[in-house]
Amino acid sequence: MCISCDREVRLRQHAILCDLCERWQHRLCGTGITLQAYNKAKHGYALQFICRPCKQRNWRAEEPAEPEVKQQVTDNLQVRAMDIVTTVITRDIPVQQRFLAPKQKQVNRTANKHRSANRPADPDNLDFELDVDYRKCADFLVADLRVEGNLN
Repeated sequence: MCISCDREVRLRQHAILCDLCERWQHRLCGTGITLQAYNKAKHGYALQFICRPCKQRNWRAEEPAEPEVKQQVTDNLQVRAMDIVTTVITRDIPVQQRFLAPKQKQVNRTANKHRSANRPADPDNLDFELDVDYRKCADFLVADLRVEGNLN
């Protein structure tokens, strides 16, 4: 159901998910999002949307845990994003206030988008150098790579 008009949001309609309450709103029901921005978001560009009810509750657009999670995701490529999110939220937010914590699924999605946006480009041919420092993983086996048919 649309937050604004209370009508069903159908599969082929332009609709946007609120980043905080995770409810849908038709694009034309007062979101302020242009067709161009909507189309870019459909193709992977980041689009942050917070619905009017969440804005009226004085929610902050970026939760305090997000910068820490983004840094941890960048520094620890081999660790699952959800494990990092859980660790940061449980470490930084007291037990009595955890009900106020951001939704872990939302922060996890943000972490994965951040990780994806900062990933090096895939090689488009076989003439490339392997950046072992990027992985920051001591057990990565470089010795098993073959160069021109020879085992290195």
